[in-house]
Amino acid sequence: EAVAAAADWRQAGNLGPAHRRGQGLALAECFGASIAVVVQAHLPAPGALKVERIIAAADAGLLLNPDAVQAQVTGALLMALGAAASEEMTVDDAGLSPMNFDRYPLLRMPEAPPVSVLLVGTEADTPGGVGETGVPPLAPALLDAIVHAGGPGIRALPLRRHGLMLV
Repeated sequence: EAVAAAADWRQAGNLGPAHRRGQGLALAECFGASIAVVVQAHLPAPGALKVERIIAAADAGLLLNPDAVQAQVTGALLMALGAAASEEMTVDDAGLSPMNFDRYPLLRMPEAPPVSVLLVGTEADTPGGVGETGVPPLAPALLDAIVHAGGPGIRALPLRRHGLMLV
């Protein structure tokens, strides 16, 4: 409910295939924490994907350092976006490709959207894990947003294999 309210879930008038904008939602529970993620995406041109905003609500139990929790979740969400969009390694008879880190397609600063992380408190007396918690729901929320924006239904990553590039 917190992430849906913060994202103005499905209330914006410019959503849908006619405007090539969509929202996607996914949930995950792991390491004693729960997270809900909304991705707002825009398909401005054929082959182009603009992630306009990522909003997350995390329940990580007892919060010892709320700023560190927000930073960890933000980093996990952006890492997952890069992985979903373009990161890939292949192995064939020639070996591993790419062979060098300078050719590995990481998320670039201009591709990174604004990220909002809401911390939802509970009565828990122990902290949950947050370093990886943001990774699992990002790709499903992103793919949901693409479909709701009128894009293709994609079932395998990275997106660049399907001709979609972050802009």
